[in-house]
Amino acid sequence: MLDTRLVVVSCPRRAPIQQIWHACFKRSWPDCPLPLTVLSTELDLGWNANLTRCLETLTEDLILLMLDDNFIEPLPAGEMTAGIHDVVELMTARPDIAMVKLQAGAAHAPEIEFPDWDRIREYDRAHHPFKRTNLVPTLYRRTWLHRLSSAVLSEIGPSRDVGRNGAIEFEVLGTALTANAVNWPERMMGIHRPLPGGNGGESFLSCMANDAVLEGRMRPIDALQHLCVGVPGIEAFL
Repeated sequence: MLDTRLVVVSCPRRAPIQQIWHACFKRSWPDCPLPLTVLSTELDLGWNANLTRCLETLTEDLILLMLDDNFIEPLPAGEMTAGIHDVVELMTARPDIAMVKLQAGAAHAPEIEFPDWDRIREYDRAHHPFKRTNLVPTLYRRTWLHRLSSAVLSEIGPSRDVGRNGAIEFEVLGTALTANAVNWPERMMGIHRPLPGGNGGESFLSCMANDAVLEGRMRPIDALQHLCVGVPGIEAFL
């Protein structure tokens, strides 16, 4: 049994985006074995505040965290579930691993070889604007994710935790905080990108768009227009 939950971060006013996410999820990952929580609370305390409060209500050891505009693409039948299962088994056996990014695209290439599995590598602690904690689909240890999001919120306060800005603070400040390997000794992993320029890599899960809703608008609209057909209220995002 996978001690893992899928959590999708959203908010009530993005109900049309949630509908598209659900349609892509059902079509692309029909055999998903994970329980699902869509974090869409009427009482909006802030991005990190909402996330930490949600995590406090959950019991699973691992959290697959996604955003509501991470529209999942299909993989060959059973491949996505098998890959996620392998990552869960690795993290269960290796408590020193705090997170594994599941998608190669839109994620910085990790640098340090990992002898246990050549499909992934470990991130170093060099300075970077966002590389370790940018919000692509990622499997986190729940207690570690709660600790990181709480630390970000403690630094920025409620005024900077509003909406998308709170998510960006998680990415940027999360990467800055985890540069300190003394305070954050756990390993942070991502897909190995073997091609020149940090490209390539075999994703466990991939999305047809990342940040598909930017500044309140769907983009690239030519690639996503077909997802919008028949979705009530989607006009507000076009």
